[in-house]
Parts: sequence; C-alpha cells; structure tokens
Amino acid sequence: MSYEVPPEVIQLQKSIITESTSLDSHITPIQNTDLVSEERVNQQASTPTTQFPANLEKFFKLIVSQNGVAFAIFSIHGNYYALKIGGKRLNAIIQDYSGKRIKKLDLADINDYLTAKAEASGLIVNVYSRVAPTEDGAGIEIDVADAANTRIKVTANGIEIIIDSSTIPFFKNPFAKPMVMPAEKGDLKLLKKYVNLNSPNFLLLTAWLSYTLAHPKVSSRKFVILVLLGDAGAGKTFLCEQIIINLLDPSVAGVQIFPKTAKDLAILRNKI
Repeated sequence: MSYEVPPEVIQLQKSIITESTSLDSHITPIQNTDLVSEERVNQQASTPTTQFPANLEKFFKLIVSQNGVAFAIFSIHGNYYALKIGGKRLNAIIQDYSGKRIKKLDLADINDYLTAKAEASGLIVNVYSRVAPTEDGAGIEIDVADAANTRIKVTANGIEIIIDSSTIPFFKNPFAKPMVMPAEKGDLKLLKKYVNLNSPNFLLLTAWLSYTLAHPKVSSRKFVILVLLGDAGAGKTFLCEQIIINLLDPSVAGVQIFPKTAKDLAILRNKI
C-alpha cells in the first residue's frame, strides 16, 4: 500500500530544519592549494592509461577521507562535493570527458591510478554525508542534495542558505533525495496529527528528531536508537517511511529490513 506525502508534512520538513536552529556543466576548477595544512608525500603515482582524460584532473583534488576511502573533491556550483573513486558517478564523468567509450579494464586502471595518487598526496580530509559540523564548530551544515548543491547552515544565530563558497565536502548517497528548504518559522505542532503517539511519546520523538538531525554522523558520536512498538496497523511503517525518513534524510530506499548476514550487509554497503 502506498501513501502520498501530505502537504503539511512537506511544510513540516521545512519547519524541522528551522526548529532545530546535469553535473559536469557546473564543475569549476579547484584552486591548486591543499584542503588541509599537511605536508604532501613526495611519492608519485604511476602514469595512468592513455585513456585518462588529461583535461579532467584540473577540476578535482584527490584526498583520502577520515575512513580511509579515496575521493575526488569537485567544486560544483561553488560548493565542495566528494565523489568516491571507482564509484558510478565519477566513472560517468571520466567517460564523458574522455569523449569516447573507455573499456572496463582501462577504467579500472584509471581508478587504481587515482587511488594511488590520492594516497600519495598525504591529504586526509573529513568527508560527510548529509550533516557536517561547521568549520568553526559553532553549528551544523546540511547538504540539501539537490541539483544546485545547496547547503543549509544552522547556528545559534539562525539559518543561512549557502549557494556557493562552502569548502565542506559532502558525499551524496546514491539513494538520497533532496531535502526541502527551511521555513521562515518552524512549527512542530504540524507533526502531531500525523503520528499515533500520546503526548509524552510525541515529545520523545521530536527530541530524537532534533538530536539526530543536529549531530553529524562521525565515529565519535553516540546516537540514541529509536524503537517503535505497536500492533499491526498502528502506523509504524507510515511513521518511518513517510515522516521520519523524509524529515531527516530523504531516500528512495525507504524502510529496509536489516541484513541477516555479514555477506548481505557487505552487498548492501557496496551499493552505496
């Protein structure tokens, strides 16, 4: 059974942010400066296959994330954006800039070259998904994940829409959908009539939503696990799929059953 997201919920998507106080045509060259103040390793990666489009490399900076994953950092619409080396989106850009079809083995060779060069650069940069701390640590920055690569900066001073100049690199999950822009005034009461919860549990839900949205997903962060209990037909799936996911991290994946085995988890992880 499918549901249409009510207009009030769309408005709530805007309110919750306030309350919590075609790619290549928009890529611009990144300045030839380090993203972090670390010395470069004087190691050089081997020259890639001749299939690699030489004019593309000026548009990105190669780094390794805090989790040891190699990324290419682009400036898209003026804001930094991370594409995983070997991922489908970066491969598509490489194919597009080459002007011809690159064979699978040659593409693997290119990705090996880029990974080696990222590791040799000595640049370790924090890459975030959806929510990141601001550079001064005074707030958070949210990746809207729209075509314009818009960001929302939330601090004690209010909300700021960042169209360009953000140097925080975000990696967009391929299942991610765009968030809506924040409303001028938030109203959590809009949520009440769509959830089958009493007042104490509604307060717990809104507190959990606010905390989860306001804290970046980093390894040192502790998060509270939300547990929903109720009989069949009580609206648990609707609450998760149509409200919670759309408020915190809109996704086409929807509600998923947790993988039963480590192999299933690895397969799911490789799709991201």
